Amino acid sequence: VDDLQIQRKAINELIKVMNDLSPKSNLRKRKRSQNLFRGRRASM
Repeated sequence: VDDLQIQRKAINELIKVMNDLSPKSNLRKRKRSQNLFRGRRASM
């Protein structure tokens, strides 16, 4: 099993939970993390 896949799944679950808890404050965080992942993927 791919470690990256597991990490992605866990992160997606986390985002889901955070969305349920605080959708307003999560909008900013989500944009930030998406940019982070994009940069990470490009460098890999």
